[in-house]
Amino acid sequence: MRDKKHSILLIEKDKILADIMSRTLSKMGFRIEKAVSGYEALQMLKLYKFDLVVLDQDLPLIGSSETLKIIRKSNKNLPIIVLLNKDKKEKENLYYLMKESFDYFIKPIDLEIFKEKVDDILYSIEIQNEVMEVREKIKNDFGFDEIIGKCDKMIEVFKAIKNVANSDVTVFIGGESGTGKELIAREIHKNSLRKGKAFIPINCAAIPEALLESELFGHEKGAFTGANNQRIGKFESADKGTLFLDEIGEMSLSLQAKILR
Repeated sequence: MRDKKHSILLIEKDKILADIMSRTLSKMGFRIEKAVSGYEALQMLKLYKFDLVVLDQDLPLIGSSETLKIIRKSNKNLPIIVLLNKDKKEKENLYYLMKESFDYFIKPIDLEIFKEKVDDILYSIEIQNEVMEVREKIKNDFGFDEIIGKCDKMIEVFKAIKNVANSDVTVFIGGESGTGKELIAREIHKNSLRKGKAFIPINCAAIPEALLESELFGHEKGAFTGANNQRIGKFESADKGTLFLDEIGEMSLSLQAKILR
């Protein structure tokens, strides 16, 4: 079983049901706080941090929809499960409750399914927190915030990015489609002395060869039929910045030679 240190706020006016749910969740290792009204729940939310809120549809004093609106003003991402009462004739802003909640259950609830849902939500929070920790560590160690990874191979990639970012060399990035070559290029740019200038990506495979040369190098007005205006090429636009030529292997050899030149 995972290490569970999550806190849950259970807002339920039915004290018998609240006790049953509280005991069930406590046995799973979670810390449970109970409130019988929206007013009491909002006071507790000011004092404590909760990872999940379970909200009864029918609350005294401050209604459930109003309670949810107030919670959402201060915390848009807090997971909330709403407990709906199928016998309640006057559905208090039912659409809003369902739209703003993470999930909902109709009473009488199935405790086993409810336990699984709570466990799934809180496990996803653990994963998100771990990702954020890894991302923060990488950002602190290497200055990257769009790439995460902690295996040895990724650490080697991060070190390589840091090394080439401090130089003014042309960089070739190889890898299968979807492996994040543009992300690598952007991080090199963001960590280089060029970071204050433009980063211009261009997909060499997506532009017809007849147009690609003009796209890269530009042209003067009247250089050829249809050249009615001067066009600034990507190389000139990226001056003192970074030009990222994606799928450069798809470019013709003659055009590659012109780029080398």
